[in-house]
Amino acid sequence: MSIVQSSLSRIAALAAACLLLCVGVGSAHAEAPSTGVVNLNQASAEQLMLLPRVGEEKARRIIEYRQKQPFKTALELGRVKGFGLKTLRLLKPFIRIDGPTTLSAEVTPQDAESAASHDSGAKVDVPRAPAVK
Repeated sequence: MSIVQSSLSRIAALAAACLLLCVGVGSAHAEAPSTGVVNLNQASAEQLMLLPRVGEEKARRIIEYRQKQPFKTALELGRVKGFGLKTLRLLKPFIRIDGPTTLSAEVTPQDAESAASHDSGAKVDVPRAPAVK
């Protein structure tokens, strides 16, 4: 195979890869990513379940927690059973403790990962409850 044929072959392969990538990206992101936030102190169970990894049981736990004492910080969610560091990192861009709940569509795991990776404060320090004596 000559140098010219080899170069043409590489260019054709690169063009095909670009075409596949462009077609794949267009179809994979046909819907706009979810935007908005959920107020942990006021959201209904249905609104809480729009968040990734939050189903009926976790929504119920959030509501029970806030009935005992309202969330003082969004990361206090880490005190609720079922919410570890990975989940908090994923949810951080979408949770607040004041203001209106503006999230109106379910957040896909891909959207959540993308938002979490772009969050400038990606470090998550979970406030721990004081030790009971």
